[in-house]
Amino acid sequence: MLFAAAGFLAAAIPACAQQSDSAGISIGDAVGLALARSEAVTIARVGISRARGQVLEAESGWWPQLSGNASYVRTIQTQYSSLVNSPLFGGSTTPSGGRNIALCSVQLDSTATAAERANALAQAQSCASGSAFGNTFSSVGFGSPNAYALGLNFSQTLFSGQVLAASQAASAPRRSAEIELAAQQAQVVYDAAQAYYDAALSDALLTIADSTLAQSERTLAQAKLERRVGTQSDFDMLQAQVTHDNQVPVVLQRRNDRDLAYFKLKQLLKLPLDAPVRLTTGVRDPLTLPGDIRLAALGDSAGAGDSTALPTSDTTVDRRSSVREQRLTVTEFQALRHEAQYEYLPTLTLSSSYSRVAYPTSGVPAWNSFLPNWTVAVGASVPLFNGLRTRGDVMVAHANLAEQRARLDQERELAALDARITVANFRVAQANWAATAGSVAQALRAYQIAELRYREGLSTLIELNDSRLAEQQALANRAQAARNLQVVRVRLALLRDLPVTASAGSAGASAQQSAAQGSSSAGSPPQSAAATAAAMVNTGPTPLPATGPQPTPQPTQQPVYSTP
Repeated sequence: MLFAAAGFLAAAIPACAQQSDSAGISIGDAVGLALARSEAVTIARVGISRARGQVLEAESGWWPQLSGNASYVRTIQTQYSSLVNSPLFGGSTTPSGGRNIALCSVQLDSTATAAERANALAQAQSCASGSAFGNTFSSVGFGSPNAYALGLNFSQTLFSGQVLAASQAASAPRRSAEIELAAQQAQVVYDAAQAYYDAALSDALLTIADSTLAQSERTLAQAKLERRVGTQSDFDMLQAQVTHDNQVPVVLQRRNDRDLAYFKLKQLLKLPLDAPVRLTTGVRDPLTLPGDIRLAALGDSAGAGDSTALPTSDTTVDRRSSVREQRLTVTEFQALRHEAQYEYLPTLTLSSSYSRVAYPTSGVPAWNSFLPNWTVAVGASVPLFNGLRTRGDVMVAHANLAEQRARLDQERELAALDARITVANFRVAQANWAATAGSVAQALRAYQIAELRYREGLSTLIELNDSRLAEQQALANRAQAARNLQVVRVRLALLRDLPVTASAGSAGASAQQSAAQGSSSAGSPPQSAAATAAAMVNTGPTPLPATGPQPTPQPTQQPVYSTP
């Protein structure tokens, strides 16, 4: 596997995370900085923690639930306070005749009989116990002004279909979040590599434009010299002057394109936009990226003459990150459907409550004053009728599951198309690279011959200008082919973890359209920054000859998300 999600950052972040003004940035440094500072990667990593928390929440229903409580209640006034003075509870009353009856104050004289003395003793014992009934109701809290309680509550779910389904549904988002982290890391690597090679291409195109301007200046100086000695006509000198002046805005445009490409690269790397950046990896250098992503040099890309050889990559549809995520989503919605269906089943619970209570008349009670209460219960609840809510939940769950299954099929189709597009783009880029291998040397040699012939008076300035434009075109085509091949090889290497988007189909259609219009649309301005830098050689004030070599536009207007 070319993209290892685990330990990717450890291998990715180079030692030169803080670049100085004089230090250069290689492709590996750029990828490491982008990974370390990407908000998308940070969000994906936080998503894993959130998913793990959701799993713990869902599985908590299977664990025993234990809680403690403590309370104090002070009763200011109660309906039982009127019973305090009742004779039934050891109080006293005053009958309507006005004579007091002291139930708990017994007075006997010497003439009392034995039976009267026995009744008086029983009444005194009853008063000593707190009431006429021989017990103290205040000790058990009846009408007590103070109440203290300490307790423990325990419950255990024995069976609950909803808890079972919820725990199964929560595990799928956790695994999906891990896949999403790998996908975001792969996307950051691809975006950083693409921006880096766009900037490197803009450097190459600016160098070509500067070289062409220097050639036109040399030709103009020679034309002026020959005009002064009388061996050159005004027409040739004016033509040399116009050619030189037309090349100046081309150089300015190339420089502006380079600045824009560098701004985009700095933005991805979270560098100050005004900070000087020097690229140390050219578009033709061997490609080495962090995290087990290592591709061979461009010179070895054909593989012993086999132009159809592909870099090692996984183009299997079912192994694509987006397909795996959607499959887990289907699993999650299957569990949610079960959760809705399990609402018809009973829920069994075991619960127990233990508490100790005390009702002192004043102050804080001692521990031996607390009285115990302990209960154990087993319960079952069955929904008999809830207004067809459960039936509605099941219907919604069935519809959601069918939708996610359709999305999985759609994701697989897009992944298959994306893989074919990426492989086709690689083969086109490889063919363009091979086709431009000899054109640069030939164009350079042709310009040298044309320049010599012009100096010797054997050719015209028009022939020299045509040779210069052909050389410029060949160099630009070579640089563009190198950039396209490097970017598509990075994409193939990351294909397994790169996400698939709905734009894969439209990207494939635009790729076919741009390939069909390759020769006719060579002068039209591309839409993307990368394509703009690559095709600026065709947009200068000096038009290219129709017979010269034309670059084949690459489908870089929209990123092609392919499927391994």
